[in-house]
Amino acid sequence: MNVGDLIEAGDAAGVVRLVQTMPEDERRATARELPVLLRELKKGDWHPWGKDGDRADALALAGAGCIAGAAAAATWLCKNDIADVGMRERGYPALIVAATEHRTPAWRADVAARMTGRLRFREDPMTSVGRWRAAAALTLAADAEPPGDDAFVAGWATCALTLADDPFLPALLPRLFEADGVGAALQWDAGETAQVWTGVSRVVRPSWLAALTALADTGRVDRDLLLDGCLGRFLRGGRLIDLQWFVRLYDALAPGPDETTARLRDHLRLLPSAPVPVAERALAAVRTADEAGALDPAAFAEAADALLFRPEKKLVKAALTWMDRTARSRERVDATLRALPVLFSAEAADLRDRAVRCAVKHAAHAGADVRAEIRDAAAELPAPSRATIATAFGEVAAPVTIAFPDLPAYTPRPFPAPAESAAELAHRLAAVRSDTAAWQDVERLVADVVAFAWRDGAALRAALDGVVPRRPDTRLAADFGTATTWLGLATAAVLDGRLRPRPKEAHGRFRRDRPHGAGANRWLPPILQRFLAWRMREAADAVGRVPLLLATPTDASGALDPDVLLRRRAELDAAGVRPGRADAVQAVLRLPREAAAVAERLLPGAGAWFDAPTVACAVEPVRVGRGDGEYAPRLAGRVTLKEKVPDELDRAARLPSGRSFGDAFATGYTIGVGQWPGMFPHHREVAAAHLLPSLPLGMTVDWFPSGVTAGLAAAGGPPGPATAAVLACGLSGTPAARAEAVDALLVLAARDALAAADLGAAVVTLTGQAIVKVNRVTESLGQAADAGAHRHVFTAITTALPGLLPAPGARPATGLPDLLALAARIAETAGLRADLPEVAAVAARGGSSRLVREAARLHQATSA
Repeated sequence: MNVGDLIEAGDAAGVVRLVQTMPEDERRATARELPVLLRELKKGDWHPWGKDGDRADALALAGAGCIAGAAAAATWLCKNDIADVGMRERGYPALIVAATEHRTPAWRADVAARMTGRLRFREDPMTSVGRWRAAAALTLAADAEPPGDDAFVAGWATCALTLADDPFLPALLPRLFEADGVGAALQWDAGETAQVWTGVSRVVRPSWLAALTALADTGRVDRDLLLDGCLGRFLRGGRLIDLQWFVRLYDALAPGPDETTARLRDHLRLLPSAPVPVAERALAAVRTADEAGALDPAAFAEAADALLFRPEKKLVKAALTWMDRTARSRERVDATLRALPVLFSAEAADLRDRAVRCAVKHAAHAGADVRAEIRDAAAELPAPSRATIATAFGEVAAPVTIAFPDLPAYTPRPFPAPAESAAELAHRLAAVRSDTAAWQDVERLVADVVAFAWRDGAALRAALDGVVPRRPDTRLAADFGTATTWLGLATAAVLDGRLRPRPKEAHGRFRRDRPHGAGANRWLPPILQRFLAWRMREAADAVGRVPLLLATPTDASGALDPDVLLRRRAELDAAGVRPGRADAVQAVLRLPREAAAVAERLLPGAGAWFDAPTVACAVEPVRVGRGDGEYAPRLAGRVTLKEKVPDELDRAARLPSGRSFGDAFATGYTIGVGQWPGMFPHHREVAAAHLLPSLPLGMTVDWFPSGVTAGLAAAGGPPGPATAAVLACGLSGTPAARAEAVDALLVLAARDALAAADLGAAVVTLTGQAIVKVNRVTESLGQAADAGAHRHVFTAITTALPGLLPAPGARPATGLPDLLALAARIAETAGLRADLPEVAAVAARGGSSRLVREAARLHQATSA
């Protein structure tokens, strides 16, 4: 059998045996044939990550043995077209070594280094694991130093098992603390052997924490290297997920007082901005040095200032406790008092109160200069705290009130401009990443592909060839398309007309009312995602057949100018072609309300759409577990249409789309939902109602797509409870989601489109369902108030308080006293008044709890 026959049979080992016996000229000839063979295989139903994995492995190994140039061999081994999850198998690295035994050590090391440069563990762990193992095997076979790339070190952390006899340990251990991706690769390691998912399979892995500490105990590994490495990694900063393993290693090493004091300067540098777990250990180290008498006045001042400026209450309270307890015993009362005024302006009343109590406690031992500094700083305290300071330090001046700013003006964003040439379009397409691409860019690029394919398909093919993949990434199911999936469908249709998608199948999924399967498999993607899948496949099928797409927006909100639509329709008519049905439906959804006549001309019956949707929100029992999961109360939006409209319009808008909500809340579906507001740019409440099932899970995870709250803020249509509920979820989400939601709140307020009372009601409902956290909402609302939305924020808070205040003896929600304090600050600063009997009742309970004190402050401020 020749190489081609062995590849066709998927006989990887046979390919290696044959390559080993070939003369060099025959290997070169075989190398020239491999791309041709791959193209022939790809003409069929080619799935290298599935049924064709054995043939893909055989192809890769043939290239490894026959391609003479190291650069070309590495490129071949890293081709996505032959990237097979079978590469993860233990036998594959040995086959790579066997296939290249006739090559020099330098060649093998060069190939390994080049393969390492292409590793992408975060984006594509499935193939990166196999490629790393192959690169590692070639490196060892060459007896070479391991590649210095971060990716190789991260791969070592992902794949290596037993450290004690690991050949890479001496060279890579110092790099363990420098390379990006190591912490994420080792996040599973809590000190015990565990089953770990490597990206392709589960592997039993001994703990690296236990191994490294054991090696340090026996002297095989330098303990100072590990401690200094941990501190160096902390000082580099980064996400907590990237640092957590190093925190565990630091704890496992348990540095003693001498080791801690010797590294005092590094610990001080960590205090201002390190993640909380790191800063906690740095503070403990500083306190250890203090107990040993190694903390001089300058170091104390540096530590105190850094800690009291931290936003985390836990750290600030720990610092206050330390400073209070050591002020007199370390003879630094003045230094302690000088650090406290930063908390006099703290938003959190409990921190202000603790700082005031600490100052009063040590007032009798303070010098005259420090006493004057405390009196001056106390002017910004609330009246009761000013009075407390005055009794210990002397008369305090009245505060100067700073007014809230005006709301920033809203400026709509333009829609991306079209590419001016096929080369520019190819450049833009090559730069798209599925995890960061904005939906506006995707729509623009798909429209440009359609337009350029009509004008000069040959020129576009030439520009795209070699720049974008010839085949779309179909590893994701049809209804889970990311940005690269949508664009890949369109560009593949340009490069090879035989790869056109089948929009009819996607249309059938869009029209389906009930999911297939049972139990855990009983699931159907949301109706809007199925509509997008239909529309984008229709657009890809139209490549080269129509001059343009009708529904491409003219505004970043998704809105479509009616005059532009009419010109586009005229151009289609002149070309003798009709628009696709999904394209026409989306175009209607993007028209403004005054364009009913234009919609009717485009899609008979669509003129009734603009006043048809009605949105209602209520708490309903919905399924919250996949398949046959249990039902639980959730805030849900129902969309009904009071007018008869074309079926596709009705299906896209109506909610629930089938007989009931079914699995809508069970899936926590988040892929592509950032595009949904742009599908209804003049009916934001419709989009918001469809978004509600995705939010309980979505906005609490880092991979939730951006643009949801921003899209609703940019859209038009009257505000309502569904939009308010989405906004409330955003205000309580991840840091990125909260930042976007604050900006969205400001935009809605500036456009006079914020239903503040609905926002307050949504906070109450979603807090009761454990979806929203009051402390996060409070922080977000405080930022919005300080940016000019104070009146809207005050309305939202005063609406929410009756439903959030606890009954006597009940525990208040975390952050509720801060919410009361925010409302009081707004009322005091802006002179706002309100009748709040529930707040007055809490204030009348008496006692010293912060809840009662903040309620009393708000009651006084709003009724004065």
